[in-house]
Amino acid sequence: MKLIRWITVILYFFPIFVFGESREQFYEEYYSKNMSGWKGIVFVCSFDSNDKVLEKICERATSDIKLLAAGNKIDLKIVESNNFFEAALIASLNKFVTLEYSLTATENSGQFSVKAIQARLAFKVFYSNAVEKDAKPNTIDSIPRSGDLDLWSDTVIGFGSPSEIVHPFGNAAETHIKKALTLFIEYSG
Repeated sequence: MKLIRWITVILYFFPIFVFGESREQFYEEYYSKNMSGWKGIVFVCSFDSNDKVLEKICERATSDIKLLAAGNKIDLKIVESNNFFEAALIASLNKFVTLEYSLTATENSGQFSVKAIQARLAFKVFYSNAVEKDAKPNTIDSIPRSGDLDLWSDTVIGFGSPSEIVHPFGNAAETHIKKALTLFIEYSG
């Protein structure tokens, strides 16, 4: 138990040890650099399209973000579920940041009808030609590569019967979306 407390303390103060600043200062600087300048948000929901429970959660999240973005005058583009190419293209052409809501779940099996779900909301940026900042010439790190860079994420995990789990995850999605939009409004300007 003492080990867990020490790990928690070390992780909390990690930015101070590494960067010589408080946790709040570290994140303020990080978000100011990485979240500024975006003109809008591209929202994409990813899930197994054969899972009706995840589809309902995604539909709720999509309607929540439409409502919340409109109320906050945020330019929002919604792309079809699991269409990451379109999301990256729209984001790139319009200087938008991608907000991906990723849902994964276990299959119902055995005598109990219980489903476990992980929901992760993340601001992402796709880079097609990224090189490590401190890469030495002619090393593996100096070779350009592509991929997503997560700027911010929040995750929730829960379980329950398929008929009862949609509503709590819908509420969790709304809470996560509010956090994400608050961050976007505060730093994108």
